[in-house]
Amino acid sequence: MQDISDKEKGAWLPLLEYAVKKGMSLSTLRRRIKANKIQFQLREGKYYIYDDGSFPLEDPQKVISDLKEQVVDLKTLVQVLESKQ
Repeated sequence: MQDISDKEKGAWLPLLEYAVKKGMSLSTLRRRIKANKIQFQLREGKYYIYDDGSFPLEDPQKVISDLKEQVVDLKTLVQVLESKQ
């Protein structure tokens, strides 16, 4: 349960809601959770990420690298889905 000071600072959001709000992919967030690079909680098997209201600024090279990984993930998904047809 959050106290008043936590409510003033931000909120714990479910993984998907945080991803949509920040314009990030779920795979990027999961990698950050695994690497302990982002503040998170695990509640009843679901991840929650703390949103302090700021926008995460990143190194452009890191953004490019993350996008390339997303492309690889999507290509793999397409191959799996096409093989099931």
